[in-house]
Amino acid sequence: MDKLEIIQGLKKGDDRVFDMVFTTLFPHLWRYASRIINDETEAEDITLEAFAKFYDRRTEFENYEGIKLFLYTITRNACISYLRSQTAQKNYIVNQQSESIIEEEKFFDTLDYQANLLEIVYREVNKLPRQCKKVFKLRFYKDYSYQQIAEKLKLSESAVRSHVTNALQKIRIVVRHKEMLVIFLSLYFF
Repeated sequence: MDKLEIIQGLKKGDDRVFDMVFTTLFPHLWRYASRIINDETEAEDITLEAFAKFYDRRTEFENYEGIKLFLYTITRNACISYLRSQTAQKNYIVNQQSESIIEEEKFFDTLDYQANLLEIVYREVNKLPRQCKKVFKLRFYKDYSYQQIAEKLKLSESAVRSHVTNALQKIRIVVRHKEMLVIFLSLYFF
């Protein structure tokens, strides 16, 4: 099941899709929480609670990276709250884990940036002309070859290549513009 099908299944409330996301991501989140708080049992509780919050909001996500970002953020915040509540161990654990948390923050910043960038790309893809959008989705969402797309849509391979090239050019222009805006704002305000 590709990422787009996962999002569509979650939006429809398909619990089988939720179970698949849970089965795929739970071990990673649990290990992540375990590394931060050094308590496997509490890490399991925190991870389950993160998935409970995700379940309540599962229909709100537009892309798979956004789901991962949400789950990791909820888990991280719960771990930090847990550490704060552990007064006797607080200083030791925070000192031991501070570098790890800083690295995780960098990871989340990158993941957040990628999720925002993907959101822009998805929006721009949906603005493409109908045939161009079909070709783009088959090529990049479904991983079809140019030949497979040509056969499916009854187009020549050169027409398929042209649609892909045009779509990528339009998307690149918007993405570059957004990146330049982010750079300008970060330089101006920070």
